Amino acid sequence: MAQQEQEAASSRIGEYIDIPNLRSKVLGNARNITVLLPPSYRTKPTQRFPVLYAQDGQNLFDVRTAFGQREWELDETTRRMNREGILPEIIIVGVWNTPKRMREYTPGVGGDRYLRFLVEELKPIIDSRLRTMPESKHTAIMGSSMGGLISTWAALRRPDVFAQSASLSAAFQFMGEAIINELKAQKKPAGRHYFDIGTEEVQDRPERYVKYMSQMETILEDSGYRWGRDYVTYIEVGGQHNEAMWAKRVWRPLSFLFSHEK
Repeated sequence: MAQQEQEAASSRIGEYIDIPNLRSKVLGNARNITVLLPPSYRTKPTQRFPVLYAQDGQNLFDVRTAFGQREWELDETTRRMNREGILPEIIIVGVWNTPKRMREYTPGVGGDRYLRFLVEELKPIIDSRLRTMPESKHTAIMGSSMGGLISTWAALRRPDVFAQSASLSAAFQFMGEAIINELKAQKKPAGRHYFDIGTEEVQDRPERYVKYMSQMETILEDSGYRWGRDYVTYIEVGGQHNEAMWAKRVWRPLSFLFSHEK
């Protein structure tokens, strides 16, 4: 019985740098940061690497911290893609959420403050400590649900910092109008964006979510974005709103975000 009650073993693979309780002056709170280094980071000491910032960082690599003990398996997926030659080696910065997740991940005042934390506080730390390729064209941001919404917002508001974004299970029903207004205000496409949705995201009228993404496609096209060049969309038949589904298809946004690096 005592053996069964022991803490579950870590499912992380690879080399990590953990930054516990990183305090933000902008947000007035603290959070953990988990950084996954590329496989050749130590063996190629002069090489620099593209960077992916990913929301809900506790869910990305480890069953011990992931919601429902189901993780995104980003470490396993990126390693497999590296071996297969379909993804360059990248640094992944997992940004844990806080009890203020909804406020921080919502486009608008709260989201802009969170974006300031990423741009003014976190990214300078990562760029100063690690061998990153700091330019916007080598920097992507990704998340799911509300984490995806704020990732799209970040790339639209600060394409000079994040030139690529990915939104899995895009939550356009929450403050999607802010993104629409931002797109309409732009004079030309800003960055490259990935969006996906599952056909079974929720039990109550799941077709709504596919419709929201279809509407966003129209708005993107009207704003000068072109499918395959500036954005892509994907519909996962049977896809639900959980970490297991995001783990299954996360290779898709990874391939799109870093295709120009190969």
